[in-house]
Amino acid sequence: METYEDWGMETYEDWGMETYEDWGMETYEDWGMETYEDWGMETHEDWGMETYEDWGMETYEDWGMETYEDWGMETYEDWGMETYEDWGMETYEDWGMETYEDWGMETYEDWGMETYEDWGGDGDL
Repeated sequence: METYEDWGMETYEDWGMETYEDWGMETYEDWGMETYEDWGMETHEDWGMETYEDWGMETYEDWGMETYEDWGMETYEDWGMETYEDWGMETYEDWGMETYEDWGMETYEDWGMETYEDWGGDGDL
């Protein structure tokens, strides 16, 4: 009985070591594989998840950010645009309303001053 074969102990099965459980290797911990680091999976790069595209997050739609409402930007106030000043519209010039012409007030008729009566006259010359 010089060799294992002579004893009928040629295979793992002969030794009663057929499964991981027989070897005491039932869990990840038994294998020394408890953490992501043990698996060599420490970073996003290790997982092949380097870019937004890898995560399937390429567009605003993927993030659930399709509308202004999703961004919390529903009103002028949300955009910080509450007053004329916020819009850069503080003066008549900002509105492009510098002259009478800009206001559409080029003629007497535009001012409602077509007749003597409009001017406070009695109409007699």
